[in-house]
Amino acid sequence: MLRNSVALAVLAASALACSTDDGGETRSFDAPLPSREVTADGYVLVFADEFDGTTVEPSRWNVRAGDMRHPNTLNAASARMATASNGALVVESAKSTEVPGFDYVGGFLDTKSRFAHTYGKVELRMRGAYAPGLWYAVWGRPWINAVPELDIELIAENVNQAWFVNHWALPPVPADERRRFLTVAGLDITDFHTYAIVWSPDLVEWTIDGKAYMRVTGEGVPHEPLFWVINSWVGGWAGPPNETSIPNHFEVDWFRVYRPATWLTDPIIRVENPREKYSVGDTIDLGLADFDADASVEVREGDRVLATLDRAPFRFQPKGLAGAEHELTFTASSGDRRATTSVQAPFY
Repeated sequence: MLRNSVALAVLAASALACSTDDGGETRSFDAPLPSREVTADGYVLVFADEFDGTTVEPSRWNVRAGDMRHPNTLNAASARMATASNGALVVESAKSTEVPGFDYVGGFLDTKSRFAHTYGKVELRMRGAYAPGLWYAVWGRPWINAVPELDIELIAENVNQAWFVNHWALPPVPADERRRFLTVAGLDITDFHTYAIVWSPDLVEWTIDGKAYMRVTGEGVPHEPLFWVINSWVGGWAGPPNETSIPNHFEVDWFRVYRPATWLTDPIIRVENPREKYSVGDTIDLGLADFDADASVEVREGDRVLATLDRAPFRFQPKGLAGAEHELTFTASSGDRRATTSVQAPFY
């Protein structure tokens, strides 16, 4: 893998998977967990992917397919467009009609229901091909709303450019009152560079290779958990592709997220797919934010423990609960941090 030499302390994770008698599931994965070692600049690594495997790690990423529409873009998402190869994440764009209504497909993956956080540092090393009509995006967004949003984008419309974009409101708010952006021209996006977003309660700063280029304060600073997206777009803001643009790809050598050494916000657990009633064949999906990577979720009904889920994605299938209304309590914990949510609904 092409990367700077970085020593990462990791904890070995077992590769066991078993089901409880009550239909819950305890899962773990081969992917190692970051340790809680504090870095020299005061952070703790909580999410990391070096993309050293042969597939995208499902405990960390959702690989999307279908209509992930963005204004005026021409591509849908295809799972085959996001792969791990030669120590890097490869996100491709290609001409294809596999998704009805679209002439192109691109890779799209995100950490929703896998990982979300408030404040810290997001850092990645990436490069992209010069390809007019294509643009490559790494962006954070909240669980429910479209904004606030923190973006790093590489674009090759006429020249190589890196764009840093901050959205905090939507139309009809005038553009100058709802977003800020900066263009870094003259950067060779075909070379690997280290891009970072450093996010504190009063400041967001975008950097390339350690040099700060854009800072925002005030209403541009998010104060809620964000999850992260990596994807490619065809058309739209970057203009139309030409015959030399497609197929093409960009590469992410590694992707890391750090939290402040001292937590600045309370942890959260939420039900991602709430319903008024559940079938025993349904899955209750849980999202956690502002926990360390070793967080687990205990599922209870009253004093009875139904399952312990020890690694993302946190999913509970309510087997054996049919025929009555049940109240389930989900408690996430990591060290001395805990958060609880519940579901009360009939199961049939």
